[in-house]
Amino acid sequence: MNFGQMIVMFKEGWPLRITSATDESGSPTNAVIKSFINQSARMAWKEVSSTMPERDMEEVSFIYPASTDFIPLPEQLRNNKIKVLKARPSGTSSEARILRAVRQESFVNQSQDGIPESYCVTGVNLWLRPRPSTDMQVLAEHVQRFPEMVDLDDEPQWIAEEHHDFIVQQALLLRKRLVGDDVTGLTETVAQMKSLFIMDLEQQQAENPVISDDNLGDYYE
Repeated sequence: MNFGQMIVMFKEGWPLRITSATDESGSPTNAVIKSFINQSARMAWKEVSSTMPERDMEEVSFIYPASTDFIPLPEQLRNNKIKVLKARPSGTSSEARILRAVRQESFVNQSQDGIPESYCVTGVNLWLRPRPSTDMQVLAEHVQRFPEMVDLDDEPQWIAEEHHDFIVQQALLLRKRLVGDDVTGLTETVAQMKSLFIMDLEQQQAENPVISDDNLGDYYE
């Protein structure tokens, strides 16, 4: 199901209500509906990435030069969420140290060189503090951020077909709460659909396969 079909589904579930953001039918405009569906999809993705942090995890390795205030983030990290950032002196096989994520204003001794202990991301720039006294190999584990749906034929590729109902119903719940509509029943429905959504994705994890009679021998030989 694509974005345009999700918008239609949203309108079918929306009671006629005259507001300042409606079209001729009394339903919210496409622009309003798009924003709530995208918000709902981001919420679902956040739930997945927080409860299953290993989902779609990838690692990027790059060099942070010595005595450098900040460097541009690699392209792979700019639209994704960094989960773990580690660093070690470049050219060594020593264990990489996990760095703490802090706000830029929390940096202490910003011009002091040494072994980095913390990092900060501002816009598309990465800061390590203390500034490294030697070139550092940085290892960044990240997960994909949910891509914004814009065109009517866009599809949320990471959601199975049966999960579009959950995204749309959650979007309806968000919108109805905002305008003060009664959400009795819808809240419970969304909670149940969310539980099934998470359960299904957990079962799809390669690290947590469903064991059946057919594949039992693969795990207990």
